[in-house]
Amino acid sequence: MRIGLDIDGVLASFESQMIPLIVAITGRDLFSPDFSIQVWDWPEALGYTPAEMSRVWDTINQHRHFWDRLEECSGMAVLRQRWPSLLAVGHEVAFATARPGTTALGQTRTWLHIAGCPEADITITSYKGSFCRDRKIDCYLDDRLGNIQAVVRDSPTTRAYLLTRPYNAAAEAVGFIRVPTVEEFFRREGL
Repeated sequence: MRIGLDIDGVLASFESQMIPLIVAITGRDLFSPDFSIQVWDWPEALGYTPAEMSRVWDTINQHRHFWDRLEECSGMAVLRQRWPSLLAVGHEVAFATARPGTTALGQTRTWLHIAGCPEADITITSYKGSFCRDRKIDCYLDDRLGNIQAVVRDSPTTRAYLLTRPYNAAAEAVGFIRVPTVEEFFRREGL
């Protein structure tokens, strides 16, 4: 079986590096102590300007260690536990991520290696539907609704799963399966 996984929001905590970087670059801390992501464009929703966010993204694009220092989400522990057995029985795991930056691929490879997935198959792409179609992915998990809708549209043979997060909770599950955890994704696939 070919298994496709997004990384940020599924396996890695993007906000673990993003929040301190936003505060450092803008000089403004608009984050409450109990902050949690409720909408997709959360920095702008908090009041950070497009110009500020442009500076943040410019920094990320040139940063040599932004992506390889992210904290893990709970889903990474689940994948790490299953990684050896998935490969031992011949399953293939391919990662698709839209991470920008001149060294994003290398940083992602380093992060996954340290997290317990050596020799990971990684594609940097914003086009998750064509990724699943072209790679003949059997099942794919992502936290971004637009990505899952693209998979449903462009790769109809792929079983598309949306990892429920506050920023996608209101979306009606049309053509895809909603799961609360990475563990549930693997369980539903019999892995």
